[in-house]
Amino acid sequence: MTFLKELSKNKQAITLYKYNGNDLIVNSDIDVEKIQKDSDHMRICFLDLETTGTHKVNDYIIEIALKVIEINKHTGEELKAVYEYSSFQDPGIPIPKEASDINNISDEMVKNKQIDWDEVSKIFQMSQLFVAHNASFDRAFLDRYLDISKTKVWACSINDINWIERGFANSKLELLSHWHGFYYESHRAMFDVDAMIHLITHPHYKQNKPISELINNARKSQSRLIVKFNFNQKLVDLIKSRKYSFNGTTKEWSKVMPEDELENEKEWLGINIYKSSFGGFCEKITLIDKYKNR
Repeated sequence: MTFLKELSKNKQAITLYKYNGNDLIVNSDIDVEKIQKDSDHMRICFLDLETTGTHKVNDYIIEIALKVIEINKHTGEELKAVYEYSSFQDPGIPIPKEASDINNISDEMVKNKQIDWDEVSKIFQMSQLFVAHNASFDRAFLDRYLDISKTKVWACSINDINWIERGFANSKLELLSHWHGFYYESHRAMFDVDAMIHLITHPHYKQNKPISELINNARKSQSRLIVKFNFNQKLVDLIKSRKYSFNGTTKEWSKVMPEDELENEKEWLGINIYKSSFGGFCEKITLIDKYKNR
């Protein structure tokens, strides 16, 4: 288990502090004006959803939380919270017990509650980048409810930060928080949002800040490599080791990666999977299509 080095000086115990987001309280007197393209600052909206389940088509949102921060896009500093919104949503069906056991949201809590989608749309209009911890999940739900979501650039605090390279073997938000010395009340939307912001702007990082890495990676185009081959267990084990995912409907393996890694991966596939030259194909993913549900 990996902790920040300064937490590990006493090898007999690790002390965690409770993070409650007090440094991310929004000043309601701030006039949130439009940021110009040549500004040194940008606005990033961090968001989290609680849902009735994990199916991106058949399940429903039951809670939403969004918090907009303003930050120096070059240094990752000068952070301030400028806008926020949260709400429950009545899904119109009983919340499954499996979901309530995780998020502690009951049918009574969401009864007759509705998300103000005009308010959410306002936040999407004022922000340049949208971040979630597992962005493909949250985006799939929001794209169903909000057309403007489909036109924005999304980033992921799991995939757009190389946590392994930073010494952390697991990218779950709770674990990363513990390894950075704090804990919080998890699986409620705004608590998760505040913890996400605190994690990737953590004061431990004086250089190479996670927030800066995320912003830089959000600017990079990606490609999806798609591979298909006749079943062979050795090849399956090999391609799974490269973190390809399998589509049971199309019988294809795919992996999303930065374009600057594409040629090396195609060469590897040619040698190890096709035993000749690369025989699959690739799709270019534009910035606004990143983390979009296929």
